[in-house]
Amino acid sequence: MPRTSVPWLYAHTRLPGTANTRAIPFYNILWAELSNSELTIDYASPISKTVVRSASLKYPVEYQMVELVNKWVNRLLDRSYGQSQRKKRAKILVNPHSGKGSAEKWYSRDIEPLMKAARCGIDMVKTKHSGEAVEIAEKLNIEAFDMVVSCSGDGLPHEVFNGFGKRADAKKALSKIAVVQLPCGSGNAMSCNLN
Repeated sequence: MPRTSVPWLYAHTRLPGTANTRAIPFYNILWAELSNSELTIDYASPISKTVVRSASLKYPVEYQMVELVNKWVNRLLDRSYGQSQRKKRAKILVNPHSGKGSAEKWYSRDIEPLMKAARCGIDMVKTKHSGEAVEIAEKLNIEAFDMVVSCSGDGLPHEVFNGFGKRADAKKALSKIAVVQLPCGSGNAMSCNLN
């Protein structure tokens, strides 16, 4: 089930004992945890209509509030993720030639920080030649990953689907592994059409 995208559902990050509040859509919450008497909330912060960056809020937590704050964190993550899996394991394919050579920069600047903030497991590969994503998908250990993420134009996801299609367990691979395209190409028609 996808994460909730209802815009009026917000996490009001008002902690017990504090007066400051900030409304963040549940959909934008990437992670929250209490560590060393400090609550950290990582979220996707819209910078403009087309740019989203990882941001964090930090709150000191008094010892007597730890149990209450841990319950609050669990409820926040439950509301934010719903039935979606947390801490997804991603095989990321970056085509360094996509987007007139900008895909690698966009991955480092925009994509990787968001995935790290969501505590995703990341195994990134920069593709070196055409057809490499076919080989990677064909040999991928589908028990080790939850998704294959293509940071590219339309070519890499096409190769990933072809690679999964060549597998003996193609049906299982295609039903188990999400194939994601993050638009890092010049045209990004596939991403525009799907999203």
